[in-house]
Amino acid sequence: MKLFKTFFAIFFFITALNIFAKEKVIINITIEHQPSQGMVKLKQFDEKSGIYRDFKNFVFVGNKTFRTEFNFDEPDFYQIDLFEKHLFKIAVTGAQNLSIKIDLYDPEKFEVFGSNETQILHEIEKKNKTLRDSLVNPLFLELVKAKRENNNEKVVSLTQLYRNNNEIYKDDLKSYLNEINSFSKIYAFNFMDIAEDFEFLSEMVNELKLKYPDSDLIKFYEEKLTNYKAQENKK
Repeated sequence: MKLFKTFFAIFFFITALNIFAKEKVIINITIEHQPSQGMVKLKQFDEKSGIYRDFKNFVFVGNKTFRTEFNFDEPDFYQIDLFEKHLFKIAVTGAQNLSIKIDLYDPEKFEVFGSNETQILHEIEKKNKTLRDSLVNPLFLELVKAKRENNNEKVVSLTQLYRNNNEIYKDDLKSYLNEINSFSKIYAFNFMDIAEDFEFLSEMVNELKLKYPDSDLIKFYEEKLTNYKAQENKK
């Protein structure tokens, strides 16, 4: 009996350690061309204020690498503040061992290992930028120039063309997002307008809250949609 109790205690202790280990989020980031002074910080998105707040500091562990870890709580977005020179976004949906390699001389070129969600997040950002740069941004600059020159005829034609291209941009982005089964696509709220894209955003939130029912971030965006609809119904 005593032997059984001892075995049970050891088994319980090992099981508890395994459960604890599975809840860990570990982040290692290797930074080329880092400054001689400054800090690397992890910031977490705060749903109440809508901004990223300091969450954890990274510790230098040698070979240009910084490390931090924390217990996984719920799916969320984070930013790594690199010496106040660059912000690198990550998405966390569970326990993971994430490694990042980045060069501060060219921070848009980076490598991510151990997190499909973070890779998807950056692919969404890249897709959005590519579509805007090809369809919307050049026309916007032309429109601003035409308005400064008081060229009303050109303003009218460019305005219509801008609206048409903006619709194409939105349709292409939505089609792209519909093909993604990922928590990270909630980040599309940063690119879209609740009034113009209410139906699409509502469907996306309803889809994601089934998979991530405990996510405060999903609840945050759901509340934004609910408040908007309530205001519209009062009109």
